Amino acid sequence: MHNNPIPQGERTVPLAATTVILLSLDLWRIVAAFQTGVYLDMQPLAKLAALPKHYRSNEGKIRDWIQTLDAALSPWYATYGTSRIGLLVLTLPRMRDFMITHAVYFNDGDRLAFLHATFDVRRCRRNLLNLAAAQGHDASVAYLHSIGHQGCNTGAMNLAAQFGHLRIVQFYTATAPKAARFAQWMPPHAKVTWM
Repeated sequence: MHNNPIPQGERTVPLAATTVILLSLDLWRIVAAFQTGVYLDMQPLAKLAALPKHYRSNEGKIRDWIQTLDAALSPWYATYGTSRIGLLVLTLPRMRDFMITHAVYFNDGDRLAFLHATFDVRRCRRNLLNLAAAQGHDASVAYLHSIGHQGCNTGAMNLAAQFGHLRIVQFYTATAPKAARFAQWMPPHAKVTWM
């Protein structure tokens, strides 16, 4: 056994290589995996409550939740853009659905397309089409429909009609089989003629 220290001038690994290893993002991710806590920039997002369910009965609660989400997420987006989205979802998995819901609510088509390319928006189990319909976001409704998102029920057309979004009612009548069947059985005096 040698207990002799390596002389100062005979380092086996150059200092630059050691620095590169210690500053490696991959190494720090492994170390962080065994640590408790959340990245500092993600702490406000970690405190967000779950999204209320059932749009009709919780419209006010959903609006309040979206405003709280927006207050936390918009500054984060302004600082990091899309560069840390993968790490954010790895750290806080529910943020995937929160970011998708945020993009739909604010009709942010570019971010929605990015999130779909990154995470496959179809995996989000929220009634996103209902949310977009209630907000009158025909671009989001059309996009979600085009990618085959299943987050729609008969309430989507009802919400669009309730809030006066005629273009979305027309879209659903033209594209959704259930809506077309419903319109077919309406009595003549109840049918709407599109302008």
